[in-house]
Amino acid sequence: MALQSEICLPRTQGWRDIDLPGAVLRVPVSKTEAGVRPVHLEPELVTLLREHKLAARWSQPDDFVFPGRYRDKPRERNSVRTRALHSSVKLANEVLEQSNRAPIPANITFHALRRTYAALRAELGEHPAITAAQMGHTDPRMTLRVYTDVTGKRPQTRMAGLLKQGSWAMGRKASEEADPATDQQAASSP
Repeated sequence: MALQSEICLPRTQGWRDIDLPGAVLRVPVSKTEAGVRPVHLEPELVTLLREHKLAARWSQPDDFVFPGRYRDKPRERNSVRTRALHSSVKLANEVLEQSNRAPIPANITFHALRRTYAALRAELGEHPAITAAQMGHTDPRMTLRVYTDVTGKRPQTRMAGLLKQGSWAMGRKASEEADPATDQQAASSP
């Protein structure tokens, strides 16, 4: 997931930096070496970017994805937040309201979205190194430490499904019901 500053850096994030068929955003300039990276895009985002490009006034390779008022100027950071982020949150909240789900806070920030992105990927069992690379971090431990403790849920791992919640380790078949008392006795016996 790109930082707000990476989206708005001068002479970066032109259409040449987005490979829509390959579903990859290249971040050519960042505040750190690890920040210069490919970001793999979700199919839904590729669809939105295609629609945005078709509707854009300027969509040549050297044009900005989010231009300012003039073709050769990027959109200013605060403008990206107020015009792009807030309008996207408003649209998302309309969809969420139709399905009786809680809305996204109107004052959400790009950083809060990055934290949510990392937390959800962890909860879905994504490998921390992949999430760290997507976010431009060199150390997956930092990604886990800083970005994943936002939902209060314990991240699930793909191993839990493979191991059937540990039934095999207790000598049970996966179809047998777990008995906490038996599990405690088995854990404490020599």
